[in-house]
Amino acid sequence: MVRSGPVGRQAKAAPQKVHPTRQKLIETTLQLLEVTSPADITADLILDTSGVSKGSLYHHFEDLTDVIEAAMIVRFAVGVNESVKSLADIVSTAKSQEELMQGLEAVARSAHVRERTGLRATRIQMISLATMNPRFAAKLAHEQERLTDALADIFQMGQNRGLMNREFDARAAAVLIQAFTLGKIVDEIVEQPTNPEAWNNIISRLIRLVFG
Repeated sequence: MVRSGPVGRQAKAAPQKVHPTRQKLIETTLQLLEVTSPADITADLILDTSGVSKGSLYHHFEDLTDVIEAAMIVRFAVGVNESVKSLADIVSTAKSQEELMQGLEAVARSAHVRERTGLRATRIQMISLATMNPRFAAKLAHEQERLTDALADIFQMGQNRGLMNREFDARAAAVLIQAFTLGKIVDEIVEQPTNPEAWNNIISRLIRLVFG
């Protein structure tokens, strides 16, 4: 059964609204992270770039690291949020199983392009960082739970609509689809990566085997 609303916890796929000042600080830090290492970002740099006062920064965050971690969490979910939205649209509107399968394959192809290598690398770096930082680990775990829940509810909706195989566990499938997308990076760091068509073909076979 879908848990809440027409697409269940898919509503959680988008970050919750936050206070404008907090959002401004996060967005500024995100911009800085594009060109600056987290270790080189200072409170003064964030404040000068954002125009926010020091008092406001420490009203919305515990410390400088808390601001940086909040921005990193946003970066962690970027690609997955896009895929969740696309999948929700496909599963809720597909009129046949074949239309649904083709939609899932299209989302997989767009998520696995080489241009997203940077997003995959960022996610892996953050997972590694979390193993050494309990506070960040807790934040990352909460965000990952949100993403997995959203995907699981989308797949369960597909099952409820009779367009997906009812024999697979929706949450396990949600973990699987994220795992093979993230894991694509092992082929992207080598000198001679797998032919993209060969990769897309095997992913399509996997999608049809699990969901069809």
